[in-house]
Amino acid sequence: MENKVFEENLELIKKYDENLFNKILMSENEKSNLAIVQTKVGEYNLMYKGVCLHSQDSAVDEAVKIAQKIEEEENSIRVIYGLGLGYLVEEVSKKIKNSKIIVYEPELEIIKYVLSIAKIDSLFQENVILCNDCETLAKLVFENTDNNSKMKLIYTNPYKQIFADDFTKVLQTIQKAQGQHSANINTLLSKAPSALWHTRFNLNFLFRLPYIKQYENIYKGKTALIVSAGPSLKENIEIIKQNKDKFIIFCVNVAMEFLIKSGIQPDFIVDIETTAGDIYYKNIDISQSNLILEAFSHNQKYLLNAKQKITYISQNNFLNPWVRSLLGLNDNLETMGTVSYTALDSAYIMGFEKIILIGQDLAFKNGQCYAKGSRYEDLECIFDENEKKYVIKAKDLEQYALKLQGRITDWSKKVAQSYINNLNKNIYTVKGQDGTYLPTQTGYALFIEWFEKVASRYKKERPQIKLINSSIGGAQINGFENIALEEAIKEDENVERIELPKYRLDYDKEKCSNEIGAFLEDIKTHEEFTKEAKLHCERFLNELKIKKMITQNALKSMKKHNIALDKLLAVDKGQPWRLYFVQYSGKIIPLIESDFSQDAKGTKEVFEKLLEVYNKILQFSPGYIERLTYSKSFVLK
Repeated sequence: MENKVFEENLELIKKYDENLFNKILMSENEKSNLAIVQTKVGEYNLMYKGVCLHSQDSAVDEAVKIAQKIEEEENSIRVIYGLGLGYLVEEVSKKIKNSKIIVYEPELEIIKYVLSIAKIDSLFQENVILCNDCETLAKLVFENTDNNSKMKLIYTNPYKQIFADDFTKVLQTIQKAQGQHSANINTLLSKAPSALWHTRFNLNFLFRLPYIKQYENIYKGKTALIVSAGPSLKENIEIIKQNKDKFIIFCVNVAMEFLIKSGIQPDFIVDIETTAGDIYYKNIDISQSNLILEAFSHNQKYLLNAKQKITYISQNNFLNPWVRSLLGLNDNLETMGTVSYTALDSAYIMGFEKIILIGQDLAFKNGQCYAKGSRYEDLECIFDENEKKYVIKAKDLEQYALKLQGRITDWSKKVAQSYINNLNKNIYTVKGQDGTYLPTQTGYALFIEWFEKVASRYKKERPQIKLINSSIGGAQINGFENIALEEAIKEDENVERIELPKYRLDYDKEKCSNEIGAFLEDIKTHEEFTKEAKLHCERFLNELKIKKMITQNALKSMKKHNIALDKLLAVDKGQPWRLYFVQYSGKIIPLIESDFSQDAKGTKEVFEKLLEVYNKILQFSPGYIERLTYSKSFVLK
């Protein structure tokens, strides 16, 4: 028998999510799980496995009371947990007209049953979308959020009780998706300028240094220890020291100082930071360690006195795709934004068949954020009884500022406190190895997910590999066995250290020179248009300063400025140009989208800000031009 209501509902869903459409179409209802009953006031209620999904006193009143507490806020996303019979969706959508509403229903059979018996108009409003799995939910949150978005999870108590485990999972999914978006945006906007600058400087090193893939399987079958800066590092330092010949050590930059001062020389130091390394490397001898660096690592690190420098040029970061094209790299090397991942993957590439993690706690156990002896040891995570949540604090802000910035000043203390404030924006809980939940940061929760995914990939590609997490007491990382370090290496024999061959890549010199030359010409063109826009911007401001109003001459200058700006914005923004431009377009575009009215004061403020951006561009472009001109000729040698 045809069901017109069901067909119409399905067609509406198909418009925005064909995958959900197919899932609903192919699913079978377990009708024994579902029933329609009446509330005390005669409304319909949906019963699932013997439990009512809405209040039996009044389903409508329940939804109205929940919706009354919700305000229409700018840049907000509401996630409704549970579709039920649509009462909550109906009431929330009446109040929220301009913000995104995501309806998450964990049971596909509920969706199919409800859509077959009712037409819920509010479910198909432009700002409302239905989903059924956490992967889609994460994608929707990621696509619709930004750094300042306010997230609210809305639900009825029966739903929270019936689906308790899934409810927690959904809450974590929302937090992680928003955290990942913030991390990506922050990385792009805050790191892109320096990453681009350092890549430009590092080009000449990248042409003559060995690439990590050239050492594939050089340590086949051996044991590697990946050392990070979590609390378990300090707990195991003596075991590492006594057994250092049993494994090859890959140490992340933040743990290097503590390791070396403890008398342990790492075989490989991994550093992918765009920030200067003078604090980490000051008074530290790394001449007997190999240094693994990203293309965008701070240029000072390429000048350090290391045994050998090796490049790790991942696929999708900053200028890397362009650099990889120059060098003819076509492998699948990736990074996840954490130096620990780069260290782990470097070990995997080199063929190690037992890889052990230490200091990879990824949670604040016993209130401790980082290993004692590390630069961040003064941070602690405690439960604040007043705020009823975990917070990160410095035991001594001055000492923390000293370790973070190398000095105690008002500015260094301000920077230190700002870092702590940012940490507190992303407090999160993850499952510990003992099954309990531990406080951590959203970023660390993402790292856990990435480590679990890569563990699955490693085991498919290399079934004999042993992945061990000896960061005992920390977060649970599925795919890694939780084994104490002493036990994990008990049967291991000493590893013979190999003198690494001094490779360099064989690249197409003419192609490199031509592509660098094209980038160079783009920057020169961009510089020319910037100078033109700046000239007319200055003329507009000077006219305004003299006449105190927008005159015909001012309007002429504004028109000429806008023509120059259009040319500037029209310059090809493909790779690598897009990333050179992003640091400026992110500031220019909001300004030119402002209301250019006849209000002299408002227009003056816009043009003053534009002038600041133009001056910034012209401050840096000569450095790019000079360095790229040198690199263009260097590659031909």
